[in-house]
Amino acid sequence: MKKIFLTLVPFVSILSIKAYAGIPTKVGAINIDSNDVLATLWELAQQFIYYGAWIAIAAALITGMFTIIGALSEARKKGDSGILWSSIAMTMVVVILIVVFAILLISYMDI
Repeated sequence: MKKIFLTLVPFVSILSIKAYAGIPTKVGAINIDSNDVLATLWELAQQFIYYGAWIAIAAALITGMFTIIGALSEARKKGDSGILWSSIAMTMVVVILIVVFAILLISYMDI
């Protein structure tokens, strides 16, 4: 926990320069009009969540693609009756859920 805190301190100090200067900024639904450090922390968290959501979309699509390719290659080895439809269906459900949730996060972040 201490390492995480020490890692965030430089980011917060850089981002809080804008807040300490009194520059009005809009962060999501929060307006920063003064030296509000919590709003600056929220701005930092928003950046991490925003880019993390894009990474989650990419990871879900890549993982889903390789899972489906693996299931189809196994089916080719066993013949047409060996297609793992349940594996393909569950992969598609998980990928769609992750993509929808990540898009909702991205649309909320207002960056």
